[in-house]
Amino acid sequence: MTAAHTTIGEGPPVLLLGDRPQMWEELLPLLEPWMQAIVPADPATGAELAGQLGLEEFAVVGQGEAGVHAQRLAAAGNVKTMILLGSPEAPGVDLHELDIPAFLLWGEDDDVVPIAVAERMSDALDFSTLALIPECGHDTLADDGPTAIPLVYEFLRMRFLGKSHGHSEEASGGGAVPIQILTHRPDPSQL
Repeated sequence: MTAAHTTIGEGPPVLLLGDRPQMWEELLPLLEPWMQAIVPADPATGAELAGQLGLEEFAVVGQGEAGVHAQRLAAAGNVKTMILLGSPEAPGVDLHELDIPAFLLWGEDDDVVPIAVAERMSDALDFSTLALIPECGHDTLADDGPTAIPLVYEFLRMRFLGKSHGHSEEASGGGAVPIQILTHRPDPSQL
């Protein structure tokens, strides 16, 4: 029996892990034309679901505590792109070993998982981008969806699908996005 989940769209699979499936409602219409978005009813079943669905290569997005499951999936292999939204570090996962594009999106006012955790995680990941949303708390999608949702969408399009920037009104949210982005690039001598 396959773990309870919702699937929308077709194309390369993206596993969306969060504390409530409905949190992805505004992101799903953006992903649907490009990707197969898979939302498990329980984020703890993400690894089981990926196996049951035979997902060989996929992206994973984890919000809050569900980001721990996303990191474990990435450490197990098959994950090609990872996005974490206000997620704590996963115990037992060595982020230094993950050789994938990673996007860490945090609210500057996150009082659940401090920015220092995001910065430490970003430093550990060789190919990471850290974005901080001003005047935003822990739940970036609920606190500032008009900023967070297009950023998640664009990172998946560019880093997972390899598509150029989508400058449509639908993707951009219609205006400037006031964020601070810190990019961690690998040391060229280590390549």
